[in-house]
Amino acid sequence: MSLSKEQTEEVDSCMLQLTAIDREICEEMERSTDKRNEVRNFISEVIAAEDKFNSTFDNTEEGKVAFSKSVETMIEALAFETFKVEITGHETKKGRVTFTRDGKLFLPEIQLLTIQDTENATSKQAASIVIEIAIVLLLMAKVKDPLSEERFKKAIEELEPSMSKIKDALRNLAFTWKHNSDIKAHAAALLLFLKQTYHDGILTKCIKIIISNMGWIQRAKALGHILMFIKRTCRHPKSLLKRIEAVLKEKAAGKLTEKIANLIKISECQEILDSNYIL
Repeated sequence: MSLSKEQTEEVDSCMLQLTAIDREICEEMERSTDKRNEVRNFISEVIAAEDKFNSTFDNTEEGKVAFSKSVETMIEALAFETFKVEITGHETKKGRVTFTRDGKLFLPEIQLLTIQDTENATSKQAASIVIEIAIVLLLMAKVKDPLSEERFKKAIEELEPSMSKIKDALRNLAFTWKHNSDIKAHAAALLLFLKQTYHDGILTKCIKIIISNMGWIQRAKALGHILMFIKRTCRHPKSLLKRIEAVLKEKAAGKLTEKIANLIKISECQEILDSNYIL
């Protein structure tokens, strides 16, 4: 496959990133040049496909069909729900958060009595949003791997401590949702959140946990596909912004928007507990 200089440099960067984030992938690709080339060729195909999509999604019939299919895939992925969060009494100093999954208690209830309680609740809700974004990206990369209860809980546990690293991104996401009803603004805030979780390594960590049961070459291709997708999106955000806007207009986005609304409720409780706190 013939790639431009820029595309080749992107593939090189992605291959280096893969070896840095997964030791087994690094070791296996060092052992087998053929397998390394297989992964590299796959990533090369991904970048060519992404660049074609970005240049045709809104101006050719083929591109518009591909756009619609991509939106459908994102909607399908949003059918997965990590856990349901219900918040009551957030307008007072006696807020309460419950976490359920499939109608059963999933995590211990949190009484929102201190700032630490609100930060704990925010971390859990934020972790669930990151997991659901990761699942959307995996399905877009054609990875349909059922998330076991064990890996799901591990993802929550390992992501929670990292949520403080993206406090500003969470605050921006909640602030935009609270003060702006425009779908374009919401889409831009979600894209910024995705980029921040990626740059801080949180999204990659989440994806690694979800696909940890796969063989190394399947993991390499899944991670490579998503890393390349995000790299191209950072350079050419228009197509993903348009897809997010389209998804937000659908009922399927209701669970995601509910989670963001929960961040707002928790922040309102935090404002009451700490008059110096500003969302």
